[in-house]
Amino acid sequence: MLLSKVSVPVLVCALAVSGAVSAGDSPIDLPGIGEIAPAFALNPFQAGAAAREGDEGATAVELDSVCGIRSPESTAAVLVAFVDQGGMDDLAVAQAWHRKYDKDGLEIIAISEEARPESFSAAVVRARYAFPVLDDRHHVVATRYGVAGAPFSLLLDRDCRVLGMNNRALTAEQASLEAALADLVGTAKAERKARKRRK
Repeated sequence: MLLSKVSVPVLVCALAVSGAVSAGDSPIDLPGIGEIAPAFALNPFQAGAAAREGDEGATAVELDSVCGIRSPESTAAVLVAFVDQGGMDDLAVAQAWHRKYDKDGLEIIAISEEARPESFSAAVVRARYAFPVLDDRHHVVATRYGVAGAPFSLLLDRDCRVLGMNNRALTAEQASLEAALADLVGTAKAERKARKRRK
Protein backbone atom coordinates (compact mmCIF):
# COMPACT_ATOMS: atom_id res chain seq x y z
CA MET A 1 0.00 0.00 0.00
CA LEU A 2 1.42 3.36 -0.98
CA LEU A 3 1.68 5.55 2.09
CA SER A 4 1.61 9.05 0.74
CA LYS A 5 2.71 11.28 -2.10
CA VAL A 6 5.80 13.35 -1.47
CA SER A 7 7.55 16.05 -3.42
CA VAL A 8 10.04 13.70 -5.06
CA PRO A 9 8.12 11.76 -7.76
CA VAL A 10 10.47 8.76 -7.75
CA LEU A 11 10.11 8.48 -4.00
CA VAL A 12 6.37 7.87 -4.35
CA CYS A 13 7.13 4.66 -6.23
CA ALA A 14 10.10 3.67 -4.13
CA LEU A 15 8.94 3.90 -0.54
CA ALA A 16 5.82 2.01 0.49
CA VAL A 17 4.65 0.11 3.52
CA SER A 18 2.67 -3.11 3.14
CA GLY A 19 0.24 -4.50 5.68
CA ALA A 20 3.11 -6.20 7.55
CA VAL A 21 3.67 -3.15 9.73
CA SER A 22 0.67 -1.37 11.13
CA ALA A 23 -0.30 0.70 14.12
CA GLY A 24 -1.71 -2.44 15.74
CA ASP A 25 1.69 -4.16 15.65
CA SER A 26 3.31 -1.65 17.97
CA PRO A 27 2.19 0.45 20.93
CA ILE A 28 3.27 3.57 19.03
CA ASP A 29 2.24 4.55 15.51
CA LEU A 30 4.76 4.98 12.73
CA PRO A 31 5.77 8.60 12.16
CA GLY A 32 3.73 10.09 9.35
CA ILE A 33 4.97 11.49 6.07
CA GLY A 34 6.03 15.09 6.67
CA GLU A 35 6.36 14.62 10.45
CA ILE A 36 9.65 15.13 12.24
CA ALA A 37 11.23 11.79 13.10
CA PRO A 38 11.68 11.14 16.84
CA ALA A 39 15.15 11.94 18.15
CA PHE A 40 17.34 9.14 19.45
CA ALA A 41 20.86 8.38 20.59
CA LEU A 42 22.38 4.89 20.51
CA ASN A 43 25.86 3.46 20.81
CA PRO A 44 27.53 2.17 17.65
CA PHE A 45 29.06 -1.29 17.35
CA GLN A 46 32.13 0.22 15.69
CA ALA A 47 34.56 1.81 18.16
CA GLY A 48 35.04 5.45 17.30
CA ALA A 49 32.16 5.49 14.81
CA ALA A 50 30.60 8.91 14.55
CA ALA A 51 27.52 10.12 12.78
CA ARG A 52 29.62 12.67 10.91
CA GLU A 53 33.16 13.93 10.71
CA GLY A 54 34.08 15.94 13.78
CA ASP A 55 32.03 13.82 16.23
CA GLU A 56 34.91 11.40 16.92
CA GLY A 57 34.77 11.91 20.71
CA ALA A 58 31.09 11.03 20.90
CA THR A 59 30.09 7.69 22.36
CA ALA A 60 26.46 7.73 21.21
CA VAL A 61 25.27 8.64 17.74
CA GLU A 62 22.37 11.08 17.78
CA LEU A 63 19.88 11.52 14.95
CA ASP A 64 19.87 15.28 15.41
CA SER A 65 23.60 15.43 14.70
CA VAL A 66 22.86 14.59 11.05
CA CYS A 67 19.48 16.25 10.51
CA GLY A 68 17.44 18.95 12.20
CA ILE A 69 18.71 22.18 13.72
CA ARG A 70 22.22 20.82 14.43
CA SER A 71 22.68 19.24 11.03
CA PRO A 72 25.56 20.22 8.81
CA GLU A 73 24.72 22.46 5.86
CA SER A 74 25.80 19.66 3.53
CA THR A 75 23.09 17.19 4.65
CA ALA A 76 20.69 16.45 1.80
CA ALA A 77 18.95 13.32 3.09
CA VAL A 78 19.21 10.72 5.84
CA LEU A 79 18.54 7.02 5.40
CA VAL A 80 17.69 5.26 8.69
CA ALA A 81 17.70 1.49 8.17
CA PHE A 82 16.59 -0.99 10.84
CA VAL A 83 18.46 -4.27 10.23
CA ASP A 84 19.12 -7.65 11.82
CA GLN A 85 21.43 -10.60 11.17
CA GLY A 86 19.68 -11.23 7.85
CA GLY A 87 20.38 -7.64 6.78
CA MET A 88 24.09 -7.89 5.99
CA ASP A 89 23.30 -7.58 2.26
CA ASP A 90 21.32 -4.42 3.04
CA LEU A 91 24.33 -3.00 4.86
CA ALA A 92 26.49 -3.73 1.80
CA VAL A 93 24.00 -1.84 -0.39
CA ALA A 94 23.98 1.05 2.09
CA GLN A 95 27.80 1.06 2.01
CA ALA A 96 27.76 1.40 -1.79
CA TRP A 97 25.27 4.28 -1.54
CA HIS A 98 27.41 5.92 1.14
CA ARG A 99 30.48 5.76 -1.13
CA LYS A 100 28.52 7.16 -4.05
CA TYR A 101 26.49 9.92 -2.34
CA ASP A 102 28.31 10.86 0.87
CA LYS A 103 30.02 13.86 -0.72
CA ASP A 104 26.61 15.02 -1.99
CA GLY A 105 25.04 14.99 1.47
CA LEU A 106 23.60 11.51 2.07
CA GLU A 107 23.84 10.42 5.70
CA ILE A 108 23.18 6.79 6.63
CA ILE A 109 22.42 5.36 10.05
CA ALA A 110 21.75 1.64 10.48
CA ILE A 111 20.04 0.39 13.63
CA SER A 112 20.47 -3.26 14.64
CA GLU A 113 17.43 -5.03 16.08
CA GLU A 114 19.46 -8.10 17.10
CA ALA A 115 18.52 -9.08 20.67
CA ARG A 116 21.82 -10.98 21.03
CA PRO A 117 24.14 -9.04 18.75
CA GLU A 118 27.50 -10.71 19.50
CA SER A 119 28.08 -12.36 16.10
CA PHE A 120 26.29 -9.56 14.23
CA SER A 121 28.41 -6.88 15.89
CA ALA A 122 31.60 -8.81 15.07
CA ALA A 123 30.54 -8.99 11.41
CA VAL A 124 29.80 -5.24 11.42
CA VAL A 125 33.22 -4.43 12.87
CA ARG A 126 34.95 -6.69 10.29
CA ALA A 127 33.02 -5.06 7.43
CA ARG A 128 34.27 -1.58 8.42
CA TYR A 129 31.17 0.30 7.29
CA ALA A 130 31.69 4.01 6.74
CA PHE A 131 28.44 4.82 8.56
CA PRO A 132 27.40 3.94 12.11
CA VAL A 133 25.58 0.69 12.86
CA LEU A 134 23.83 1.22 16.18
CA ASP A 135 22.88 -1.24 18.92
CA ASP A 136 19.13 -1.26 19.70
CA ARG A 137 19.06 -4.74 21.28
CA HIS A 138 16.31 -3.63 23.69
CA HIS A 139 14.23 -2.22 20.81
CA VAL A 140 13.88 1.19 22.44
CA VAL A 141 14.20 3.14 19.19
CA ALA A 142 12.19 0.61 17.18
CA THR A 143 9.35 0.90 19.70
CA ARG A 144 9.58 4.69 19.67
CA TYR A 145 9.26 4.61 15.88
CA GLY A 146 6.48 2.03 15.86
CA VAL A 147 8.65 -0.42 13.90
CA ALA A 148 7.66 -4.05 14.43
CA GLY A 149 10.96 -5.47 13.15
CA ALA A 150 13.67 -5.43 10.53
CA PRO A 151 13.92 -4.77 7.71
CA PHE A 152 12.47 -1.28 7.85
CA SER A 153 13.82 2.00 6.55
CA LEU A 154 12.93 5.65 6.64
CA LEU A 155 14.15 8.41 4.38
CA LEU A 156 14.38 11.81 6.05
CA ASP A 157 15.12 15.26 4.71
CA ARG A 158 17.74 17.57 6.25
CA ASP A 159 15.13 18.81 8.77
CA CYS A 160 14.45 15.22 9.97
CA ARG A 161 11.04 15.18 8.29
CA VAL A 162 9.90 11.78 7.05
CA LEU A 163 9.83 11.63 3.24
CA GLY A 164 8.97 7.94 3.02
CA MET A 165 9.32 4.53 4.60
CA ASN A 166 9.68 0.96 3.49
CA ASN A 167 9.35 -2.41 5.24
CA ARG A 168 11.18 -4.37 2.57
CA ALA A 169 14.89 -5.05 2.38
CA LEU A 170 17.02 -2.36 0.75
CA THR A 171 18.17 -5.04 -1.70
CA ALA A 172 14.54 -5.66 -2.73
CA GLU A 173 14.02 -1.99 -3.56
CA GLN A 174 17.58 -1.14 -4.58
CA ALA A 175 16.93 0.41 -8.01
CA SER A 176 13.96 2.56 -7.00
CA LEU A 177 15.54 3.65 -3.71
CA GLU A 178 18.78 4.59 -5.43
CA ALA A 179 16.85 6.64 -7.98
CA ALA A 180 15.10 8.48 -5.14
CA LEU A 181 18.41 9.07 -3.33
CA ALA A 182 20.06 10.36 -6.50
CA ASP A 183 17.15 12.73 -7.06
CA LEU A 184 17.24 14.01 -3.48
CA VAL A 185 20.98 14.59 -3.30
CA GLY A 186 21.01 16.06 -6.81
CA THR A 187 18.27 18.55 -5.89
CA ALA A 188 20.05 19.51 -2.66
CA LYS A 189 23.35 19.94 -4.52
CA ALA A 190 21.70 22.25 -7.08
CA GLU A 191 20.07 24.28 -4.27
CA ARG A 192 23.44 24.70 -2.50
CA LYS A 193 25.06 25.89 -5.75
CA ALA A 194 22.21 28.36 -6.32
CA ARG A 195 22.60 29.75 -2.78
CA LYS A 196 26.36 30.19 -3.30
CA ARG A 197 25.75 32.10 -6.55
CA ARG A 198 23.32 34.45 -4.80
CA LYS A 199 25.89 35.34 -2.11
